[in-house]
Amino acid sequence: IRSNCGSFNSAYSSSVLFTTTDVVACTGTLISSFPYLETFDSGLGDWSQDSGDDGNWSLDANGTTSTGTGPSDDITGGGNYFYTEASTSGLGFNSTVILTSPCYNLTSLTNGYFSFYYHMYGTNVGTLNLEISSDNGDNWINIFSASGNLGDVWNLQNIDINSYLGQTVKFRFTGTTGNGWSSDIAIDHIGVGNPTYCASNGNSTARSFIDRVQLNTLDNNNSGVGTTGTGYSDFTGISTTLSKNTSYTLTVTPEYPGAGYNVGYRAWIDYNKDGIFTNAERILNIAPSQNASVSASFTVPSTITTGNTRMRVSMKNNGRATECETFAYGEVEDYNIYLFNGLVYNANTWTPSAPNSSTSSEDVLIENGTYTINSTDIAMN
Repeated sequence: IRSNCGSFNSAYSSSVLFTTTDVVACTGTLISSFPYLETFDSGLGDWSQDSGDDGNWSLDANGTTSTGTGPSDDITGGGNYFYTEASTSGLGFNSTVILTSPCYNLTSLTNGYFSFYYHMYGTNVGTLNLEISSDNGDNWINIFSASGNLGDVWNLQNIDINSYLGQTVKFRFTGTTGNGWSSDIAIDHIGVGNPTYCASNGNSTARSFIDRVQLNTLDNNNSGVGTTGTGYSDFTGISTTLSKNTSYTLTVTPEYPGAGYNVGYRAWIDYNKDGIFTNAERILNIAPSQNASVSASFTVPSTITTGNTRMRVSMKNNGRATECETFAYGEVEDYNIYLFNGLVYNANTWTPSAPNSSTSSEDVLIENGTYTINSTDIAMN
């Protein structure tokens, strides 16, 4: 290398040798279509058992062979899961087993999460680790770890992998049994793509269910007693657009098949798109009553990023449901919300406000209608 200064050129620098590295090919089935889901109901699928550990993960349905440890069923009911059999007839104590995923080409993803359910129940439960590799397993980075007795429940975990978008990656679960036989660890329902949301529903709609939900352009009337399952309706095919710094009103109307009952309401929007509904994301919270309908206004935060997310609306008899609760009477409905970090034009109306000469640089979404740009005030690029 030398500098060129017109009439004068410097001497060349000394030489530096370097070697370019090849892109490491990923060994295994390549997954490039999302969302991806592996339930293990048909067996191992594209996952593989490692050979350099202390044994294998065990495929099972219903309960494990030992009482007081492990799940009694898979997360959805009636299917399979993988677990660590910690008794002496299985892996034994303080043993490690590794389950490795296929290859995932994350080029097409715009919002990346690795989701799974795990179950850690018993008096001697060891440790569960999840790692990711972007070089076919030459190097692994730990992205999740849990240890000890977490109770006889399936736990949902969403791992943000957006920093790996555009790459091809692998994952591996490492389960280590504890100091005794009561140490079964289970995993199930593995997804890649958008985050997985926890289940919530009413076990019966005989007393009440959600009849109508209204928000902005969304108006789902006579939605029914549970279109997807008992006390639950997946309406994520129905959507509306919400803009930052804008106030909206959510209205929910109940239906009582028989006599009227007191019902409470809650609703959430997952503003940060991480698959978890938090108290800070709750937009409706109304105590039980027999009102013909209920409403609440809320303002979309200025910190949102553009993209799809989920709204959950819950109605429960004689109470207010938590975001992941299964309750006796009532219904839960999920909807899609398109968050837009900018100005939205729909039916001759701007939200939160029309652009003008004082507007800073903003993204603009024209949903419906025609808008004539005043070139003296607004520049488009």
